[in-house]
Amino acid sequence: MADSSRSGGRRSARVKMAAFTVVDPSSVAAALIQLSGSTFIAQDNVRSGSDFFGVSNACCASGELIAPASLSLTNAGGSLLSVTNGSIKTLFSLLDVQRSSVTSSGTGPLIQFGGTTGPTITLGGLNPFTNTTAIGRLLTLIDSASSGVVAPSPASVSLAGPLLVSNKANITSTGSLIGVFNGATLSSTTAAPLLSLTDTTVTTGTPSIFGPLVQVVGAGGTSATTVATMSLAGPLLSATISSLNATNGSLNIGGPLLSVGSATPHDNGVVTTNGNTGSLILLTGSLSAGPHRVNGAMFDLAGTATTTVDPDPDAPTPTLLGTDRPLRHGGALFEGTSTSLSTTQVVKLDTALLEATAPIIKLLNSTLTSSADALNLSQKAKLTATLVPGDALVKLNASTLNINSGSLVNVAGGSFMSVRGNLVSLDNNSTLNILAGSLFSVSNGSVFRLTGGSLGVFGSTGTNTINITNTAALCNGCSIVTNITNFNFPVLLKAGASTSNVSVGLGFTPFAGLSSSNRVNISGASGAVFVVDATSKVKLGP
Repeated sequence: MADSSRSGGRRSARVKMAAFTVVDPSSVAAALIQLSGSTFIAQDNVRSGSDFFGVSNACCASGELIAPASLSLTNAGGSLLSVTNGSIKTLFSLLDVQRSSVTSSGTGPLIQFGGTTGPTITLGGLNPFTNTTAIGRLLTLIDSASSGVVAPSPASVSLAGPLLVSNKANITSTGSLIGVFNGATLSSTTAAPLLSLTDTTVTTGTPSIFGPLVQVVGAGGTSATTVATMSLAGPLLSATISSLNATNGSLNIGGPLLSVGSATPHDNGVVTTNGNTGSLILLTGSLSAGPHRVNGAMFDLAGTATTTVDPDPDAPTPTLLGTDRPLRHGGALFEGTSTSLSTTQVVKLDTALLEATAPIIKLLNSTLTSSADALNLSQKAKLTATLVPGDALVKLNASTLNINSGSLVNVAGGSFMSVRGNLVSLDNNSTLNILAGSLFSVSNGSVFRLTGGSLGVFGSTGTNTINITNTAALCNGCSIVTNITNFNFPVLLKAGASTSNVSVGLGFTPFAGLSSSNRVNISGASGAVFVVDATSKVKLGP
């Protein structure tokens, strides 16, 4: 991936370091740079603009390569920047690190925002020399200028604490909030979230600029093959809204919450939490004005490498499955508590492998709405879920999950999904609404397998409901059947499929805990628990 956000820009009003090392020897917790009630402008849309702080191997406006720069913060707080109220406006990024290094050994946040009203942070804007919108980020970390090419030196940000702790700030970026590109490495050894937001509004992206919250993509470095990497020891994000009366706190993300890799050669990326078993992203609380919004899959995970051999005898035949593991995490991916969020999808997995040992979605007193398939294995993807007994891949507790169009799970393009445990659990007055689809859909040479659990398991508290609706006319060559052995719920056989495409083991319970209070409602001309086509397989067993 190339970062072209700077073409034509003149750099000014910038703290910049190139080709030398600065060490802060202080033992106190104070930040190196402290702004209180101040206005700092590095973008005026007329004459010039730049980053707020840059650490680079290139000099001045000429961009002449000199040597890698190094910033080492040894103060106990670990902070580079503290902003209380006031405002900062940049043409590009708040912190820009190119083929150089930033290290902080303190356990405090590298960047902190706070105050009674919190600061306004505006990142990116109109480049006066090109008359185009410049890409601004909280952190831009880039090694090679383009994916797959050699860089003269590594690029890294290494922290002992969080990257950002923010209270009551309003942050707007035209690009992603964090971008790690082309062989660069961002690491943090704290168990605290990398991003901790309280009553903080974050808006990323524009109608023409891809704006994930966090993006990790591209190979590069001194070998040209080092993959962009984010290495954590705790959650990626914790965002809390303290009360319904709070005026700040919404997330308006112009892309995924986490985008790792792409289907383009050399555009791989890796995010790892090094064995952490907490939830990767936690949202707590919501505003009365409306839900958080994510304009894309919450987790967009892609790779390029494939294998024609899989040791699992139930893998698709012929086999061509992704082997790259863009996300490596031992806990839940998303946990929502007393919150509301609207997204395009929850997970999009493309030519990649995701190994889950905990729920992907975990909701408590929350509402999550997905406009399309919530879990989408789009092509050559493999998702394995090995859950502890009684656990589910999707857990609803006093919560509602809405799928406006499509299925809870879509397995397509020769993909393979294997679940050991339950697919979904509902308790304490929870509802799963599938408004134009099915519980899962399997197509184009794919396989869905579930053993050791049920498709749905209901708790003993309150009224819990799965509503599956599909009012579309039954497609040509399709049929609804209820005579599959050991499975007495409707199944849609598509494009010439037959009951031989489905195998259900003796003793399998499709939905555990059904009662007058726990129901599965299926309606519509094409209403069915699942859909399978003639090239695909479904295997269900106890």
